[in-house]
Amino acid sequence: MKKVLYSFLTVFIILLILNPLIAEAQEQTKPEEKEAGTPTEQGEAEEEKADRSSSSIMELLQRAITGSFGEPINMMGVSQETSGDWTTIKENAEIIYGNATILADLITFNRVSRDVRAEGNVVLIQPDLRVGGDEISFNLRELKGSITNPLVETKDGFVLSGTKLEKYDVDRYRINGASLTTCTQPSPNWLLKASSIDFKVGQRATLRNARFNLYKVPVFYTPWMQLPMNKERASGFLMPIWGTSDFHGRYINTAYFWAINRSHDATVGLDYYEKRGWRYSGEYRNNRGNNNFTSSYIYFINDATVERNRYDARFNVRQSLPLGIVAGSDMQFLSDREYKRDFINRNIWYSPIFRKTAYVSKTLGLLSLSAAYNDINRFVSRNRISEIRYLPTIDARSREQQLFSLPVYVSFFVNYTRPSIIDVRRQTDKDPFKPKKTDTYQRLDAQGTIKSPIKTFSPWLTFTPSFSVRDTRYSSRYNPKKEKIVDVPITRRYYDVEFEMTGPVVSRIFGRQELYATRYKHIIEPRITYRWRSEISKATQNRIILIDHVDNYYKVHELRWSLDNRILRKRTSARNPQGEVVEMLKVGLSQYVTMDDKLQTSYNKAFLFDPTALEVSGRFSPLEIYTTARISNVLSASARLEYSISARNLVSYTISSMARWRSINYYFGWYKTLKQFIDFAYFRPATNRLVTNGRISFLDGRLSFTGAFDYDFIRKRILNYLIGGSVNSQCLGLTVDARSLNILGKQDFQFRFGITIGGLRSLLGSQYD
Repeated sequence: MKKVLYSFLTVFIILLILNPLIAEAQEQTKPEEKEAGTPTEQGEAEEEKADRSSSSIMELLQRAITGSFGEPINMMGVSQETSGDWTTIKENAEIIYGNATILADLITFNRVSRDVRAEGNVVLIQPDLRVGGDEISFNLRELKGSITNPLVETKDGFVLSGTKLEKYDVDRYRINGASLTTCTQPSPNWLLKASSIDFKVGQRATLRNARFNLYKVPVFYTPWMQLPMNKERASGFLMPIWGTSDFHGRYINTAYFWAINRSHDATVGLDYYEKRGWRYSGEYRNNRGNNNFTSSYIYFINDATVERNRYDARFNVRQSLPLGIVAGSDMQFLSDREYKRDFINRNIWYSPIFRKTAYVSKTLGLLSLSAAYNDINRFVSRNRISEIRYLPTIDARSREQQLFSLPVYVSFFVNYTRPSIIDVRRQTDKDPFKPKKTDTYQRLDAQGTIKSPIKTFSPWLTFTPSFSVRDTRYSSRYNPKKEKIVDVPITRRYYDVEFEMTGPVVSRIFGRQELYATRYKHIIEPRITYRWRSEISKATQNRIILIDHVDNYYKVHELRWSLDNRILRKRTSARNPQGEVVEMLKVGLSQYVTMDDKLQTSYNKAFLFDPTALEVSGRFSPLEIYTTARISNVLSASARLEYSISARNLVSYTISSMARWRSINYYFGWYKTLKQFIDFAYFRPATNRLVTNGRISFLDGRLSFTGAFDYDFIRKRILNYLIGGSVNSQCLGLTVDARSLNILGKQDFQFRFGITIGGLRSLLGSQYD
C-alpha cells in the first residue's frame, strides 16, 4: 500500500512539473491558420506538428534538468565548429555568461553540461577579480573550475600566483604552490609564499606554511596565517618597530589589533626593552555615535632599571542616558612621576598629575546641572603625593539671558563641593603609597553677574558695563599660627566691576566696484576695558584654604587698552560670487595700566594660574606688540614682542613662520625671554631658543626627508634634533630616523626603524565574515 501511495505521489509531482512545460510547448507549436488542403497534406502536416511538439517538450525538459534557464551564453571567435554537444571556437575566442567572461586562443564548450575548456593565453574576468593562466576547466552552471599557473588580481589590489587555482564555491578560491603580494612590479619588494592559500575576495585569505620574504630575504615563517583582503580595518598583528635608545637599549614594539566590529576595536601590545624588560599594554576603544564613546589603555612594566612595577592607565567613557542626562567618567592611574618622562612624553616637560573623575549632567533650557566626583593627585616628590578629593561636587549655572524686554542680561553659577586634602606617602621607592593625614571641609561658591551692552550713541561705538558679586563660604579655615586646618567657618565676599568700550571703529574699502574683483578692507578697532575688584583683608585671605583657582584672589584696579588694525581681502568670481573673506594682516598693541600704585596688574599676577608667566613690577605692564600676516596661500608669519617702558628693554619676543607649498612643510620659531622676578621667592630664568622643523617630499611622495632642530643660545648646546627619511614604493615603505632628546638635563639618543606594507595592514590576523 505504501509503495502504491509513494508511486502515485511521484507521478503527481512529475505531472505538476511537466504541465507548464507542455503548455509552453503547445503555445510555441500552435499552428497558424491556413486553408484546408487535401487529406494527404493534412495528415503530413499533423505528423510534422507532432514531431515539432515532441521535440520542443524534450528540449524544455533538457533545459530544466541541466539548469540552463539562467543567463544566455554568447560565443564569439574567428571560426566555430560543432560536433555533437561540443562547440569549438578558434582564434580570439570569447565566451560570456552573466558577469563572467573567458578569453583564450581556443575554447571548447559543451552545450548540455555547460563545461568550458580553454587553452592558450587564458583570461577569466569577473567583477571582483581577473585571472590569467595556461589552461582553464570551468563549469558555467556551477561556476566552479580550475586554472593552471594562475595570476590573480583582485579588486582591492592583491596579486596572487601559483601552480593551480581552484574555484570550489561561489566566491571561494584555493591556490596551491601560492604567493601573495600587493606589489605589481615584476620583482615584488615583499612576498608571502605558502603551500596553499584559501581566499574569499574582499574578505580574508588563509595561508598554510607561510613564509614572508622582504626583498627576497626570508624574514619569518608560520604554519598558519590569516590576513584581510579588503580596504576595511581588520584584525591582525601590526608591523613592529625596532630601535635603540640610551635609556632603553635595543627595543622592539609589537602589537595585535582586534577589529571587533565597526564600532569597537582593541589593541594588545608586547614591547621589549633591553635595559628595562618586558612592557605589556592593552587598549580598547568604541564609538557608539551621538558623542558616546569609551577609550581605555593600560601600560605595565616591571622595570629592571629601577627594580619596581611601573604603570600608566586610563579609562574614559561618555554615555547619553534617558531624559537628556549625560554620564561620564575619566579615571587615570600613574605609578610614579617619571613614567611619562621615560616612556610617553619623552621629549617634553610634563606635569606629574593623574586624576579620577565621574559625573552626570543635565541641561534644562538655559540652566545646566551637574554632579561630579573628582580626585586629583599631584606628585610632590618621588615618595609623596598631594591628593585633593572632591566628593561630591554639585554645580548649577545659567547662560546669559535677557531680563524681561530690557537691554540687560543676567547669569549666575552656584558650586558646592566637599574637598578632602590627603597627604599620601611611602617609605621607599618599592613601598606602596599610603594615606598619612586627611583634612575634610565644605565649600559653597556662588556668583551673579548683570551686563548691559549699550549701542545708543552710535552703531560703531559700544559700551558694555557689568557687575558681579561673589560669595565663598568655607566650613573650615587655615590657622597660620598653628599651621593646620581648624573647624572654624569663614566667608569671603568681593565685587567685580567691569566697563568695556569698543570703538569708535572705522573702516575703509579699497578696490574697484566691479561684479567680480578683489577688494580690501582696512579696519581700525580700539578697545578700552576698566576693571575693579573690591579688597579683602589680608587676615581673611591668609585663612583661606588654597587648593584651586576658586580660592585664589588678588585685588584689581586697572585699565587695559588695545588697538587692532586688520586688513581683510574678499575675492569674488563667477564660480564663487559670494566671495571668500581672508584676514591678510593684523597688527595690534595692548597694555595693562594699574590705577593704584600699591597694586600690580593682572598681567603681573598671571603666575597664580600659570607658573611660567612673566612678572614685571611697575605701574605699566610691558607694551605688547603682535602681528600675524598671511603673505600668500603657502606662507604665513607671526611675531609678538613685549617692551618694558620703565626698563626700556625688550622683555620677550617670539618670531615664527610657516610655509606649505606642494610637498614642502617648514616651521621656524625663535623665542627669547629675559630673566624676570615674580616676587622675592620666584623668578623665571632667561630663555633664548631657536626651534625649527620641516618635511620635504620628492617623486610624488615616494621619497621624503624630515628634520627638527632645537638650539639653546644661553647654554650654547643643542637640546633636541631629529633626522629622518622614508622611502615609499608602490607597495612598501621604509622609515628610519635618529633623534637626540634632552630629558630633564639628560641626553638620550634614539634610532628607530619601521616598515609599512601597502595594502597589508596586519599580519597573522583573522577576519570574521
